[in-house]
Amino acid sequence: MPARRNPTRRTARVGQLLERVIQQRRNASAATGSQAGEVDQEQRIGALEQRVEYLESLLEGLQDSVHREAARHEKEMKALEAKTQGPEMARALDKYSRERRV
Repeated sequence: MPARRNPTRRTARVGQLLERVIQQRRNASAATGSQAGEVDQEQRIGALEQRVEYLESLLEGLQDSVHREAARHEKEMKALEAKTQGPEMARALDKYSRERRV
C-alpha cells in the first residue's frame, strides 16, 4: 500500500514554485523594461494610430447600430400610437365583438 503524502508539504511546494515563477517574471520584466525604452517611437506611434483607427471603426459601427435601433423603435411606437387612435380602436373593437358575438 502506498504511503499517504502530507498535503501541507504539497502546498508548501506549490507556494515555493509560485514564488519562483513570480521572481522569474519580475526578472524578465526588468530585463525587457530597459529594452522597452529603446523601442523606436515611430513604431509605438504607428501601433497606437492603428489601434485608434480600429476603435473609431468600432464606434462608428456602434453609432450606426444605435441609430437603426432608435429608428426601428420610433417606427414601432408610431404604429402602436396609430392603433390606439379613436377610429382604429373602434374598428378593432367592432371586429372583435363580431368575431366573439358579444
